Amino acid sequence: MFTNTDGSGWAYQVNDCDVWPTPPVYMTRLLQDEHFANKLKFRYETLRGSFLSTDYLFSYIDSVTVYLSEAQKRHYTRWDILGENVGAPEVGYIPTTFNSEIGKFKDWIERRLNWLDANMPGDANGPFGISGREEVSLRLFPNPASDLVYIESNISISMIELLHVSGIRVLQSTHHAGFSTSINISSLTPGIYVVHIVLENGKQISRKLMIN
Repeated sequence: MFTNTDGSGWAYQVNDCDVWPTPPVYMTRLLQDEHFANKLKFRYETLRGSFLSTDYLFSYIDSVTVYLSEAQKRHYTRWDILGENVGAPEVGYIPTTFNSEIGKFKDWIERRLNWLDANMPGDANGPFGISGREEVSLRLFPNPASDLVYIESNISISMIELLHVSGIRVLQSTHHAGFSTSINISSLTPGIYVVHIVLENGKQISRKLMIN
């Protein structure tokens, strides 16, 4: 399975590789249960519309790539290993730049998701598969904060505004069309604020923020 380049294969089928010691294989038994398989398929398809969507995952990878842009330079200056196999079961070409590493990472994730889309067992519309309600998951961190505040949501963000606890609006930003963003609060006076977030689906969420 380590040599698969199309994103295929299930980790729970590791026993088919004749390994020792033999790991537990409860997933095999669980997937024989129709209700479990249907719930699994429904949960997977629900997440594919949010946290497991290709857009969300790539947006998250891009944000971390920017965050690590300076650190990766120091890393590869200290360990000059770009373009080298350092012992991992590398498959395919070995990137020679940091951006190429990110590109290869994205390519593999996309192939894996496409394979999962085509091979996930169960029936999302079968018995016990349907839930019928889209849940919103949103993170705001750090809190308290003094410089940057990061906001992540499984639904794309349309607008953010920041209000002082007195009700005065101190910031409004409508230039958002992704699943993660940040706001700079370094110029604001310490105190309690309310972050009001409008999502692409019209849902509005408010979170209390402490600025110190």
